[in-house]
Amino acid sequence: VSEYEGGGTVPAILAAVKALIGAQGEEDVKIVENPPAPASAEFRVMAGDTWTLGSNGIVDTVPSLTLTVEEGGEVSEPQIVNLDTGESVGFRGKLGGGEQLTITEGGASVNREDVTAKVSLRGFPRLLRRGSTWKYSEALRMLIGVFDAARFDEHTFAVGIPYVRVRFDWTRLQPATFEVQIRSEALRGSNFTETYIEGFVNSMKAAGVSAIIRVMEQ
Repeated sequence: VSEYEGGGTVPAILAAVKALIGAQGEEDVKIVENPPAPASAEFRVMAGDTWTLGSNGIVDTVPSLTLTVEEGGEVSEPQIVNLDTGESVGFRGKLGGGEQLTITEGGASVNREDVTAKVSLRGFPRLLRRGSTWKYSEALRMLIGVFDAARFDEHTFAVGIPYVRVRFDWTRLQPATFEVQIRSEALRGSNFTETYIEGFVNSMKAAGVSAIIRVMEQ
């Protein structure tokens, strides 16, 4: 009866798992809704390229950004813009082949050397829950030629522009997901396995919702 009481709601699942393992205290079993998880995305781009990316979570979030220039190339004043929000981050300087620029809300570094003073911000770019369009540009962009419209010795064509790898790292709150946290001592005392608990929870949860079982050492 206790397994179906509440129709698979969080309180019902919490009560059922506690009863199953014979929990002795409130800390033995907890449920975290929309648990955080690390996420990343990487794009190989050159000046003028655009792409689409969202947080893949239930809220907007601020990522950390890493720009790596491919070997043999050099870029000047790289900039990344969220075209939907107008937020942007740029670097006032040059990056050579193999150099790596990392930018977070707390500062910036090139190959671990602090360069925060060289970073320009217009609201740190956010990853929107609904997704948005991003653009990479650099100082050379104004000199990129277009066939039939460019002038000899005055423009640089795309074949001479280096590629840059742009990486986003962030923490997302997983949609339609909950995590059941069980103290390892309580689980051992119940004589049930983690796999059995997982099957038990999956039999109660709503369709389309993901359940994660995590055994906590402390």
